[in-house]
Amino acid sequence: MPRHGHGKTILVVDDDRDVRESVADALEGAGYEVCQAANGREALTVLESLPVQPCLVLLDMMMPEMSGAEFLAVLGESQRLATLPVVVCSGHAELAHGAHRLLRKPVSLGLILGIVEEFCGKP
Repeated sequence: MPRHGHGKTILVVDDDRDVRESVADALEGAGYEVCQAANGREALTVLESLPVQPCLVLLDMMMPEMSGAEFLAVLGESQRLATLPVVVCSGHAELAHGAHRLLRKPVSLGLILGIVEEFCGKP
């Protein structure tokens, strides 16, 4: 769990635990703080619990319970969360409404780190 308020936090949302943990490990190794969620509903709960918004959400689209598209729709309706930067990481999606960028899976960790630095700055 991140130490809130001590750096740049990224929320990684993916139902594939291996993908989610690999991305989280790479980001943490680079000095970022990471929160994880297995679906959109869990991601909303994480966002509600954070004292400050993350600088970026890395979002899969195909997930159970609440898909990436459903998550983006909820964000768009929230005054507090509508401006939250979201980068979609998916093998099956076009750039979804509300997302800032699309990365097609498989995505190299180097590319992910570059995108995170672009949106969040260096840790």
